[in-house]
Amino acid sequence: MSTPEAEPSADRVSRYAWLALALVLGAVTALYFRALDYPFLDWDDPIYVTGRVALQELAAGHDGALAKLLSPATAWGGDFWEYYPVRDLTYALDVSLGGLQPGPMHATNLALHLLTVLLVFALGRRLGLGPLPALFAAALFGLHPLCVEPVAWISGRKDLLYVALGLAGLLALDRALTMREGGPVWVGWAAAYLAWLLAFGSKGPAVIFVALAAGWVWWRAREDDLPLRPNLVRLAPLAVLATAWVIFSVVLAKQSGVLRAYPDGLVGSWFRAVGAPLRGLLTALVPLDLSPSYLPFARSPWTDPHSWATLALVALVFLWHRRRGPFPPAAVLLGLGALLAVLPTSGVVPVSQPRADRFLYLPLVLLCWLAAWGLQRLTGSLRGGRRVAAVALPLALIAAYTTVTHRYVHAWRGDLPLWEHVYQRDRTHPMANLNLGIEALKRGKLTLARPFFETALKHQPKLVGAWDNLGVTWYR
Repeated sequence: MSTPEAEPSADRVSRYAWLALALVLGAVTALYFRALDYPFLDWDDPIYVTGRVALQELAAGHDGALAKLLSPATAWGGDFWEYYPVRDLTYALDVSLGGLQPGPMHATNLALHLLTVLLVFALGRRLGLGPLPALFAAALFGLHPLCVEPVAWISGRKDLLYVALGLAGLLALDRALTMREGGPVWVGWAAAYLAWLLAFGSKGPAVIFVALAAGWVWWRAREDDLPLRPNLVRLAPLAVLATAWVIFSVVLAKQSGVLRAYPDGLVGSWFRAVGAPLRGLLTALVPLDLSPSYLPFARSPWTDPHSWATLALVALVFLWHRRRGPFPPAAVLLGLGALLAVLPTSGVVPVSQPRADRFLYLPLVLLCWLAAWGLQRLTGSLRGGRRVAAVALPLALIAAYTTVTHRYVHAWRGDLPLWEHVYQRDRTHPMANLNLGIEALKRGKLTLARPFFETALKHQPKLVGAWDNLGVTWYR
């Protein structure tokens, strides 16, 4: 039972945490502020933004341009059909306010990231994290290098949007679950449904929030002795809508060719997918090799160390469970949630690009909560110098990540510096060689461009763009 003196102290800590959160938001803004002056990139921006006829017509003030933009008949993304009307609506708002210019679009990306940081803190508090651990989770997420790609890249909008909307839905859900008897519970549920439906219209992987919402309901039932079945029944319509959306998307993706054959066969590809959570975790822990494009896996799935190591970790977790008893509900929720969130990067569904840094934006949220929860448990059992060391280590980690983020943001200031950044880490990277060759071709340096295209084709013979541009160098 708390004493009267302890309650004002707790309030004071909470107020200081909100002030510190404002400082974190300021640090994130300062880190990405220079990106507001960055131009459009040739990396997908012409496909999703600058080359969209409907956006060009909207910028010119043509009647009916918005309806054309949001129509399924004109939805097009890259080499495949995709219909994300909520994402396109945000682009339309940017164009309406500032024209077809990169500055307002970069500002919207940054605003969405700041909103997600705020939601990470607020939901962390509702998960039972203290003010300081929740602040640690928000800072770790907001300043992490894995967030650079979706924030600094205008075409990364859909990842920012679906995660922010999905988290907003979880916050509304938790408020509905914990609302006192007789309160307007339906308002919370309606707000949650609205946020999740908007998330579905932002990017396909948003359907993962159905499973996260079910896990959240289970966790609340365990923590607060709330009824489980009635609240799961309330999620049933959302599950039906998500299933219909998945079927709709898969059918269209199959028709448009975005779904490919499993590169290693069904069994081999699924075995490689087992290693995706560990691969994502290692990328989050040591984000030193980030890239906007990853090479296909070179080795056989049966020699993939990530898959075998993941199976070994699962065995260790099982033995721990047998000896020490069940894990705390919060750890189960966050751990399984991170596994679910990493599914789009696993290769379970054979899409054209299963690996990308931006795909780890949602898993990173859950990993930051899990790290903060572990830190809270650890510091609660330590005293004196050990406790100070346990607090100093996360601060040093955030400082190190911030340094990496600062450097990586600078790489996104244009096509040439971006691909030079990738090339410096791997001189055989096909996409880096292709794009550096294109940049040289733009400047009329044919003899400089030709070796880049030849290197790209040596390591990825089916790279059509490299063949086309290599032909241009010989023709001229």
